[in-house]
Amino acid sequence: MNYMGAWHSGRQLIILLKYRRSIIDLKIVKIKSHLSQLNLLINEQIREYNLLKQQLNRFIPSGVLNRSEIYRNIRRQGVLLSRQQLYIIKLNQLDDEKMRQEQALQNYQSEKCFLEKKHHKITCNIYRQYTDYRMRSDNHTEDDELELICYDKSKL
Repeated sequence: MNYMGAWHSGRQLIILLKYRRSIIDLKIVKIKSHLSQLNLLINEQIREYNLLKQQLNRFIPSGVLNRSEIYRNIRRQGVLLSRQQLYIIKLNQLDDEKMRQEQALQNYQSEKCFLEKKHHKITCNIYRQYTDYRMRSDNHTEDDELELICYDKSKL
C-alpha cells in the first residue's frame, strides 16, 4: 500500500474514532441527566418516608387513652405502615436503577478512555509516517534536482 493511501485510511479511522467518542459523550450526558433525576426522586422518596415516620410517631399514645382512640390510632398506623412499605419498595427500586446507571456510566467512561488512547496512538503514528513520507519525497526531489544540475554541467 502506498503512503498516501495508508495516510488516507488512517485519517478515516481517526474520523471514525472521533464519531464513536462523540456518541459516547452523548450517552454519558444522557446517563448523568438520568442520574440527577434519580437522585431527585430518591431524595423526594426519603423526605416522604421521613414524614410518614413522623406521622407514625404522632399516633403512638403517650398517656392513657380510651379504647376507641387506641383502635383508631392502630388503624391509622396500619395505613401509614403500608404506605411506608410502598416507599421502601420504591426506594429500593430507585437505588437499583441508580446502581445500574452508575455502572453504565463507568463502562462508557472506560470505553471513552480506551478510544482516546487509541486515537492518540493512531494519530501520532500516522502523522509520524506522513512526515517521514514528506521528508523522503523532499529528499528525492532534491536528489533529482542535483542529478539534473550535475548532468547538465557534464554536458557542457
